[in-house]
This record gives sequence, structure tokens and C-alpha cells, in this order.
Amino acid sequence: MTDKISIAEHKTPGTVFTVYIWLLLVSGIGASIYLTWLYYASIYGLLTDGDTFCNINEYVNCITVANSSFSHIIGVPNSILGFEYFFLLALGVLFAVSRRFRFPAWDSVLFYAGLVGIPFCIVLGLIAAFLIKSVCIVCMFVYLVTFLITISIAIYHRFKFRPLFVDGPLLMLDYLKKFKIFRILIILVFSAGIIQLFVWPTDDMGNRTSSIKIGASSMHFDGLTLGPQDAPIKIEEFTDYECPFCARAHVSMMKVLEKYPDKIHFMHRDYPLDSNCNPLVNQPFHQNACRAARYGRCAAKQNRYWHYEHLLFDKKNGLEDKALLDYAADAGLDTDAMRKCVTDGQSLLEVQKDIDKGIEIKIEGTPTYVIEFNGQKETVVGFRPESFWEEKIKSYLGQIKNLSRTNKPQQ
Repeated sequence: MTDKISIAEHKTPGTVFTVYIWLLLVSGIGASIYLTWLYYASIYGLLTDGDTFCNINEYVNCITVANSSFSHIIGVPNSILGFEYFFLLALGVLFAVSRRFRFPAWDSVLFYAGLVGIPFCIVLGLIAAFLIKSVCIVCMFVYLVTFLITISIAIYHRFKFRPLFVDGPLLMLDYLKKFKIFRILIILVFSAGIIQLFVWPTDDMGNRTSSIKIGASSMHFDGLTLGPQDAPIKIEEFTDYECPFCARAHVSMMKVLEKYPDKIHFMHRDYPLDSNCNPLVNQPFHQNACRAARYGRCAAKQNRYWHYEHLLFDKKNGLEDKALLDYAADAGLDTDAMRKCVTDGQSLLEVQKDIDKGIEIKIEGTPTYVIEFNGQKETVVGFRPESFWEEKIKSYLGQIKNLSRTNKPQQ
């Protein structure tokens, strides 16, 4: 009897409040769509570090977050889950206020959804702040929308939680009894949500910071170079150890180099986007990149750069001096020699020479690849997947074959 009276007295949200909540849901949909585009654009090399408004500096950087291993759950991008969350809620509100399917306690369902969404948002925010060490302002907007919807509903009911915790669910049960088709729809939606965790296509980059295993590869290395000097294809990679695209791009390139060990001469070039050593960077950005580049140079002096560089790209413990020395120990380097090398100033001069060369050829972003083949130079900017490089290398090698056939003396 009490339940029936309280249910009958449930305060149905007014038109203005309903429109306000629905607009919040639509804004969440829009932000989730943008984050999904950002996720796939970063995977497939459609943009560089400065191509989005939410890359403000190294600590507020959507690309860094999008490229992290925390940007998806078992292969499903978090942004896709966010889109599904807001879209289903927005669709539910439209059904709830329609004449045919009028459901007065729809705000109770949204409140429960918020209680699920807010902890998820808090966890992602903490991961960004303390593990990724970079936050995404569009992600923060999504978290804010989730919080605003939940707290707005609580305020609307003057923090009287019985209508939200009790009356709403009871009304929902009556509603599902009346419209049995919605029980089937809920089961289908829930099942589809679970199934997608197992069938969603994952990022094919695999281990993003893996590299050539020196000693297990037939590739020749010397200092900052890989492959024979007389190889027909020469590639220079201008890179930055804090650039999220650079690690991905480097992995793609390493895989291709392993497939064509005698056809490519590859050279590492430093181009840190760090105001500490790059005169074109006029504000704090990638503030550890210059330091990491100097350590890389010192590893090359011990001829163990290729044992060390993948640790710099991985940067599991950051790029502070202690971490850089720990990586050096892991790579089998003489850490005392590394300390002396980094402090003598020569390593910085070598990094700045690469920066000067990058400025001379007007590098616009990292990574940048300068390819030299048959006397011609070509520049490729940004991350490109392994398939892109394979196609390009095969094209060059095909030209060599055609040229050799043309020059073959007639019998």
C-alpha cells in the first residue's frame, strides 16, 4: 500500500528539466564521437601532435591519453563505451517522454546509470593523472557531463532518494510487465555489450614500444644507424621520445627494417619538441625529451643505442635522470660512463646539430622521415602503419628491378 502511494506521487520531471538533461546527454554523445575519431586518427596516422585543440602541453594532451594502453578495455575504445552509454540513455529519455511509452520515472534510471558511470570516470581520471601523467580535456568534459546529470537529478528531487532508489525501479518493473518487448530489447542490448568485448577489432600495433632485438636479428647496427651504408634506400627518422606518435611510428619502422635488413640504411635523428634545446619551441612542452635524447646519444657512444632506445620510447618509469639510468642498467650500459657523458655537454651539442638540420629542412612535426632513393628525397610526416611502409619499400625495390632489366645487355 505504501509503495503504491509513493509511486503514484513520484515527481515527474518537467519539460525544461527534461530538455536540459537531454542536451547534456547529446553533448556527451558529441564528445564521445570526437574522442573515437581521435583514437582511430592517432592509430592510423591521420594527425600529428599539434593537430587537435586539446593538445595544450605535455600534461594536457588528448593524443597521449588516446595512445595509452588504458584507452580501451579488451580492445573496445573507452570512447565507444561512452558513446553507447550516452546514446542509449538519450534514446531512453525520448521513449520515456513519448505519448505511447510514457515513463514518469526515467530520471531514476538515469540516476542509477550515473552511479555506475561516476566511479568509472573517477578511475579513468586517476589513471590519466597518475599513470599516464597526462589528462584529456575532452575526456574531462565527458566526466563532467556524467556528474552533472547525476547531481542535477538529485538536486531536482531535493536529495530525497526514495523516489530515485525505490519508486523508480518499482515503476520500471511495472513498465517492463506492460511492454514485454522492452525486456527483450534490454537483454539484447546487454548481451551485445558483453559480446563486443570479445569481438571488437583491436589495435594491430601490438607491443607499441617493442624494437629490434639486437643479437637475435641479422641487421647490422653501428651507433645511431641500422643496416648497410650502401643500401639502396636510406631513411632518416627525426623523433622525440615524449611524442606519443613517435613510439608507434618507430615500431612500424622497426618491423619493416627486420623484413628488409639489407635494403635499408636507417638513421636515428633527434628532434625533441622541448624548449630546453629546441629554439622553435617557445613554451614548456615535452620537457624531458631533450634529456632523454642526450642519454640516447651517450648510449650510442657505448654502441648500445639500439639496446636502449626502446626503453626510452616505452618510458614506463618516466624520463627523469634516475629512470634513464635504470634503463641504461637494464640495457647493459656502463651507468658511470653514462653520467659523465650526459654532463660533459657534448651530447647536447650533438642533439642540437640534429635539431638545426631539422629546422633547415623545415620539419613541421614528429615523427618525420626523410627518405632518399635513387638521388631523390621524399618526406613523410607522422605515424604510418607497417602496411604503408611495406608498400613504399616494395615500390622502391620494384623500381630497382625494372631498372636492372632495362640496363641488362641484350644477348
